[in-house]
Amino acid sequence: MILLKLTDGMGNQMFQYAYARYLQSIYGGKIYFDLTKLGGKHVRSYGLNHFRLNSNVVIPSRFLQYASRLYTKIVRLFFNRLLGVSLHTEKGFHSYIKYLGYYTTDEPIKYFDFTRTFLPVKLVRGFFQSPKFFSGITSQIKQDFELKENFNSAVESVKREIESCNSVCLHIRRGDFTMYDRFQVCDEAYYQKGIDQIKNKVENPVFFVFSNSPKDLDWIKQNYRFNGNIRYVNVAKSAIEDFYLMRHCKHFVISNSTFSWWAAYLGENDDKMVIAPYPWIKEENYVDDIYDDGWIVLKNN
Repeated sequence: MILLKLTDGMGNQMFQYAYARYLQSIYGGKIYFDLTKLGGKHVRSYGLNHFRLNSNVVIPSRFLQYASRLYTKIVRLFFNRLLGVSLHTEKGFHSYIKYLGYYTTDEPIKYFDFTRTFLPVKLVRGFFQSPKFFSGITSQIKQDFELKENFNSAVESVKREIESCNSVCLHIRRGDFTMYDRFQVCDEAYYQKGIDQIKNKVENPVFFVFSNSPKDLDWIKQNYRFNGNIRYVNVAKSAIEDFYLMRHCKHFVISNSTFSWWAAYLGENDDKMVIAPYPWIKEENYVDDIYDDGWIVLKNN
């Protein structure tokens, strides 16, 4: 039994699920979702409902969800506050697993080696933002994240255009990123460097620009001047429609966003180029575990 606490936006939930899915591949059993930090008064809502996932996923009763949340909060406070077991170190990570069956860390990106527990109930809380956490089950993850729904004709028309050329997803995350300095919106110079690298290696690339909203796209048009064949994508009525189009692109210049990270990771072009910004989170003390093998990392000022 694996109890997974899901939090934050869809990209973060995907990382959390991917790690729980890795644990499931080792231990078996079912994954039970704790959704108590999603929906209602919370800013973010449950986002994994768009994906096929696997048959051994359960959304339990609210009582079990809240009981799980209360228990994990109590044991975390006991270990962290009273015993001083750090949630930022690998030693602390392994201690929680060994004594509590609790896979948890306050490091959003840093990779910690897997360790086994013999306790029957496994608890999962954290962000686990590295492909290293689920590298052994890449094919299963890609199957689980196949989209379930059908999309309207306008979206499908753009998809056909994307598939008919050397398409490049250029994702500029604005929205809430403009409110928090530590997330910093990637600047024009970063994207132009990415465009130039793509143009040097890809014949006749077409850059499809995605952002959070029509308002954000208008701001980008007015403030960024890109040297390339640019298309601004403004047909999607929901984030999942944007995600559907983004992941069908052949190459990627992504922002420091888990949303575009997953679009690039799930892209099916065997020869894809993926360009990603550094640093991922401003002033965060971590190793560069978020980048997948073969990705090109460019400095964002």
